[in-house]
Amino acid sequence: MKLHIVLFALVILGLLATARRGANLLWDEAESRVVGFDVGLCTWTPAVNNTGPLYNLCNTVHSSTTGLIK
Repeated sequence: MKLHIVLFALVILGLLATARRGANLLWDEAESRVVGFDVGLCTWTPAVNNTGPLYNLCNTVHSSTTGLIK
């Protein structure tokens, strides 16, 4: 139970750090304006059969204001 609480706290801290940095925003090459954003879902999962080290797996969708993602 304590491990679950620690992992939950680490995930929340990571989300807060990401939100402060504005990491979900996509900027133009001059970094002068926002041209899109990322939406993602990440999960911590063990390697095999619920044993071994944890891996952070993410699925990210990129959206843009112009409809074109390079």
